[in-house]
Amino acid sequence: KDEIDNMLVFAALFSAVLTAFIIDSYQDLKPKLQNESTLILRQISAQIASSTISAGYLNSTKPAFSDLPASASVEHPSLATVVVNALWFSALVFSLMSASVGIAIRQWLNHHGDEPVGVEPLVSVHIWHVRHKGYLDWHVTGLLDLLPVLLQISVVLFLAGLVIQLRNLHPVIADIITAQAAILWMILLVTTLAPSFWRRCPYKSPQALWIMQAI
Repeated sequence: KDEIDNMLVFAALFSAVLTAFIIDSYQDLKPKLQNESTLILRQISAQIASSTISAGYLNSTKPAFSDLPASASVEHPSLATVVVNALWFSALVFSLMSASVGIAIRQWLNHHGDEPVGVEPLVSVHIWHVRHKGYLDWHVTGLLDLLPVLLQISVVLFLAGLVIQLRNLHPVIADIITAQAAILWMILLVTTLAPSFWRRCPYKSPQALWIMQAI
């Protein structure tokens, strides 16, 4: 239970960090009108130039601004922007998925640990045995092992998006962060694959055990 609580705290904090980045980045996904200010001023100038006074009224032969000039073009988000937002939104989904599954497992464990009230000890032991057998038959342990994997996937996706985002902003900072992120990716890769080649390797994480079983 303590392990689940710790992962829930991490998932909550990490989701808050992701949300802060996403709020700033998703604005770039909206199509933008190129040179919008210039087009507005040009339209106003054309309307003023074509204005005539007739019978005390000011008339213009130019259409209203609601009809944008044909020269107006829409600037769509770049591929890098789309990829960054896809990675960060995916990271947020994985983080929230981990928190949601963790809360559900926490509830199951609470029910599993509840002691029956008003029953004899032998009956209480039988109830615990039935619950524990169901706990094993329904692979609750496997779902519990899934929580840190979901969080690690979320972290990897976030760092990948961060590297791409920084690459568009400042190459020097991007190189520094890329090197730091690569160290983490290498550690995760080595610790995940090492037990499959060296059986005595102590890095028996859930994902490493899954790969060992697959091989």
